[in-house]
Amino acid sequence: MTSKKQKIGIYCQDDQHFHRGQKIKYLMVKQDKGSIQKRLFCDECFLGNYNSYQQYCCNLQELINGRIYEAFKYTKFDSDKKQEYFNYARNHSPYYDDKFIENMVTSFQEEMLQKIEVMKEKFLEEIKKYLEVVQRWTLKDNIKEYFECDKFKIKLLDEKFERSPYNFEELNMLADDYVEKINKDDQKLNINLADIVDKQKQFFNLEKFKNCFKEVMEQIEIMENRTFSNYTFSQSTLATPYIEDVVKKIAQGQEEKFLKDLKIIYRMTQQGSNYKKLQEKKQQLEGSDTITIIQTKNKCVFGVYNCIQQRQKSILFQMNKEKFFQLKETSQQALKLNLNADLNSWILKIGDEDIVINSTFTKCKSNLGNGFDISGHKIFDKKEYLSDCEYFDIYDIEIFETPNLNPIINTNPIINTNPIINTNPIINTNPIINTNPIVNTNPIVNKNPIPNTNSSIPNFPNQTLPSFPPQGSFNPSNTMNSSTSNSQPFQPIPNNPFQTLQK
Repeated sequence: MTSKKQKIGIYCQDDQHFHRGQKIKYLMVKQDKGSIQKRLFCDECFLGNYNSYQQYCCNLQELINGRIYEAFKYTKFDSDKKQEYFNYARNHSPYYDDKFIENMVTSFQEEMLQKIEVMKEKFLEEIKKYLEVVQRWTLKDNIKEYFECDKFKIKLLDEKFERSPYNFEELNMLADDYVEKINKDDQKLNINLADIVDKQKQFFNLEKFKNCFKEVMEQIEIMENRTFSNYTFSQSTLATPYIEDVVKKIAQGQEEKFLKDLKIIYRMTQQGSNYKKLQEKKQQLEGSDTITIIQTKNKCVFGVYNCIQQRQKSILFQMNKEKFFQLKETSQQALKLNLNADLNSWILKIGDEDIVINSTFTKCKSNLGNGFDISGHKIFDKKEYLSDCEYFDIYDIEIFETPNLNPIINTNPIINTNPIINTNPIINTNPIINTNPIVNTNPIVNKNPIPNTNSSIPNFPNQTLPSFPPQGSFNPSNTMNSSTSNSQPFQPIPNNPFQTLQK
């Protein structure tokens, strides 16, 4: 890698005409140039006549300085292999070093100290105003006189006090006298509490400060533990490690198998940004449970788990902020595909337009809270919360078909040894056949016996097999912090060992 940054000094090919003074900055890497005559663009070319080629351009300045991952960070390649590689590399940081980390932490430290210093100055100003009001009614002479304890105080502070029955008797007498004094006459206090409450407009909430301090320290610890974290979801090039927390809410107790069995059915950067490719996934999107992960060009990552059979289990998640939101009971579906889409309409809707993805994958928008429950969360701007901007362009989309959450059934035969069939059975209640069967002991028996139509073997009616709920059945209400729960908890599967299996 070149340590000294070099700069390009060549002016645009069209410098003599409309691009005077503009230096070349971009290289168009699409193999087929089409009708255009050049590959080297200046800013005027890039934003003007050749703007349709922006996605195929790389940054020449970064390229000549050896920073290939920065140069091709936003470039669309003809080759799927290169495209997937650079898409993955984009989410990692090969040029960050110890100096970067040092600057990152130092910047955080300086900003924190500056905030703390401002807070300290504000608190010092506030305490003056606060005490000025509080001391008007707490330091009144009649209050101090009423609770005055000079005699008792002298004895308590006596450095020559010796432990003896006599001295303790004297000390206890002084204690009794003081208690009698402060319980004698409340009228002498002359306290008008209603007047005090009316005038005391400020409150010093020390407990709030302690709680916030604790939260800040916890967040710093999370920052320390999560900035570098292990990652097991190898099928995705977009998802952050928070996907594992999302999966815990989807498949509690079966997370490892669930992640392993996820099947990717669509990746935009691999299959192209033509909305019709999404329409080809109609069968999976409308017939299977899916996880959709979206990354915007400003590196925001969010998505949705769409549960077809039990829609209330569907969740929307924001991976950068590590938050999730449950689908509202009033919402009909978590993910909708537009089969009648064209370039002027939308192709995907998440919730009730909580997210709208346009067919061009540009100028998409969100309005969080329409179809997903945001109660319990601090959402300052519902339109910008997911993408950090009101309108956003899509960098990539991944869609995974999720495995069926099959119940974990006992490996022993599913047979009820004591079946409850009829509360008044018209059969021998003892399943063992009579040990003294009625048999003619005379060896001369009827040689043409009439078959016994009433066999001694009980004739059980058709019995259905019992169904068992999955081990760790998904119940998001058990996995969410109650303080941030944003939806009605799901109803667990009834624990009925004789529930008929659906055919």
